[in-house]
Amino acid sequence: MKRYILMFKLAIKGLLTNKVRSMLTILGIVIGIGAVIALMGLGTGAQTEITSSISSLGTEVATISPGNVFESARGGPTTGEGISTATLTQRDYDYLDNKTRFPYIEEISPQLSGMQTSKKGSKELTSNINGVSESYNKIQDLQLKSGRFFSANDVSDNRKVAVLGLDAADELFSGRNPEEILDEYFLIGNSKFRVVGVLESRGSTAFGNQDEDIFVPYTTASNKLFNTDEFSNIQFKVNDIDLMNVTVAQVKEKFADFRNVEVDDEDFTIFTSEDLLDVANQITSIFTTLLASIAAISLLVGGIGISNIMLVSVTERTKEIGLRKAVGAKQGDILSQFIIEAVILTLLGGIIGIIFGILMGWIIGYFTDVNFALTLSSVSLATGVSIAIGIIFGFAPAYKASKLDPIDALRYE
Repeated sequence: MKRYILMFKLAIKGLLTNKVRSMLTILGIVIGIGAVIALMGLGTGAQTEITSSISSLGTEVATISPGNVFESARGGPTTGEGISTATLTQRDYDYLDNKTRFPYIEEISPQLSGMQTSKKGSKELTSNINGVSESYNKIQDLQLKSGRFFSANDVSDNRKVAVLGLDAADELFSGRNPEEILDEYFLIGNSKFRVVGVLESRGSTAFGNQDEDIFVPYTTASNKLFNTDEFSNIQFKVNDIDLMNVTVAQVKEKFADFRNVEVDDEDFTIFTSEDLLDVANQITSIFTTLLASIAAISLLVGGIGISNIMLVSVTERTKEIGLRKAVGAKQGDILSQFIIEAVILTLLGGIIGIIFGILMGWIIGYFTDVNFALTLSSVSLATGVSIAIGIIFGFAPAYKASKLDPIDALRYE
């Protein structure tokens, strides 16, 4: 034990003899480890945020989108820009909105979405306008802070009524109490709408600030705002989560037949929140791994730098090595000393790199609104990689030093 303590002290002394060179040597390790920590943390944070956003859609909710995303990826029926030509219309919604045909669907709503500018006096807000049915609040479990959600009569009569997100209400009506702005009017585009409700805060997600959303009857959105009879999607909620897969299969089969297309070659896509989670997790995992792999290149460069500096150190300390061997130091002692020096360099670089990576991740996250999530696995990986680099890239110089002949080493000029 005393022998290893002595070798550790000698290694520290050797590194302190050339402080500037030691600091420059670990710089590559610091940058590499820092980049790995920052990118993995940002990737994990983005994955967590996306997962939370998708989970908030509800596990009992499924979404039907126009076009088969898988067919489009294989080069199926698309326009020249690669966008599917399939559509969803009122005819499709009427077919799906049938309790006899689909007994497990509890609520269903079409959705038309797009960005529009809303105005109230001198106040303006460009936000997402959602044209939906009276069932949408039950599908998404929207909670009202004041007023009501629009009714079936509002939808059938194409009434210009709106339910505002909390931030939208605050922005357009200068922070007035949500109760006070009920039945007041504002403009969406050039159309005047009456406020009938204000939602409780839903917060921000990976898809944007939900509290700036504005909801109107889909019939009104179709005729007055977007001038289209094509829906962005149709969402439905099942009455029992255990029946989700059965319902999706049933909808897929019957809806394909209704649209005169073959099952597995349909011109629509049904997504559940579980499907979206799987896709999102795969994408973010691949992206995080790719970024970490790119950052690892700098670790390789840093390791080569460690090896080069240790070789220089062996050359400069040839006489010292010869003297130690002459007084009884064994080959293993010399080998251990130089490996310890390399490990100390890389471990120190790893610790500084972890701190640097955390700071870099927080700064990038602050300016990009991406949550930085430090994980034990990324810190453990960084520490392990640091030690491994020291051993791997320090072995060759250490082995060279241990093999020096003491007589030739003492004669070295």
